[in-house]
Amino acid sequence: MGHQGQDSTQYEQRIVLPGCGEMTGKVQIKIELSHFAEKEQDMKLKKTMSMMKTKNQTTNLHSKPTQKGVTMNIKRLLVAMIAMLFAVSATFAAGTSAGTVITNIAYGNYTDVNDFAMPQVQSEETTTTVAQAAGVVISATENALSMTGVGSVYYTVTVTNNGNGTDNFVLTDVVTYVPGGDSEYTATMFVDANGNGSYDGGEAITETGSLVADGTFTFMVWVDANPNPSGASDLDVITVDVTATTSVPGSTVADSETLTTTVNIPFITLSKSVSVVGGGQPVPGATLEYTIVVTNAGSGNSPSVTVNDPLAAALTYANVYAVTGDVTSAAFSQEGNIIYFALGALGAGQSATVTFQATIN
Repeated sequence: MGHQGQDSTQYEQRIVLPGCGEMTGKVQIKIELSHFAEKEQDMKLKKTMSMMKTKNQTTNLHSKPTQKGVTMNIKRLLVAMIAMLFAVSATFAAGTSAGTVITNIAYGNYTDVNDFAMPQVQSEETTTTVAQAAGVVISATENALSMTGVGSVYYTVTVTNNGNGTDNFVLTDVVTYVPGGDSEYTATMFVDANGNGSYDGGEAITETGSLVADGTFTFMVWVDANPNPSGASDLDVITVDVTATTSVPGSTVADSETLTTTVNIPFITLSKSVSVVGGGQPVPGATLEYTIVVTNAGSGNSPSVTVNDPLAAALTYANVYAVTGDVTSAAFSQEGNIIYFALGALGAGQSATVTFQATIN
């Protein structure tokens, strides 16, 4: 003898994650019994999972009936639902603070065959503690500068903690230069405590100190040609690789910034020639004219160039001189048998020509 009826069960799942909003999921199970024999009943199981909603996402999942029989395994469906909700919620965990405890309980509501509400059921509570994920970005305000002359330059560097917990980043620097070696230049990382924009003793650092998530730490890197400025050469290229490494146990997360300094040093060359004024032989009483070509063959400017020429004992300065070329001012002076030409500034690639006359005694 056949009969028909309906038995429906509804389960509801709520999860709240800090910073991710609330998630709600429902499972509704309908069992339909229609015209089947007492010993051989045909059950159609319909499952509809819907209304999985978050602040930013809605997911609707449907499945076709796949099981026959009148036995309904509520526990298995409940576990499946919880697992699916956790899979969705995991995509919203990025950025959650380290140490945050996530707790979760699933609840089920259902009715019997006569549509009477049955007592609510619940799952055991699950607990998850968010682990720390290290992250760091290091960047310089400018990462390429020129060192004019044998001196120093300063870089401003910032470390940002983009992990999900407080971290202390270890700072290291490696100095190299072309054409080779690493002994002529030094780099010092420091915090400009007094704000004077230069390095003062006692300010050097090797770590950022405790830095909260999304926090920043700014310091300076001093690149210097000392203590051996004579080892510096024009167009030397100095590289300083500055690295910030996490202190989170078991993590090797790090980031680096390369600072490139090009040395621009003036390089003065002199070329001298002599001729007899009016031609003829360089005999006693003849006048000689000396020509000195002064060239800045370097890539850096020289703010002050002076040429001096000690005259031989057989010569007497004839009080005639001239300065031409890439100079705006020049001054002559004499001390004993030495004559001086103060040419002033001479830029990279510029030159000046000095001529003066002397008589053979």
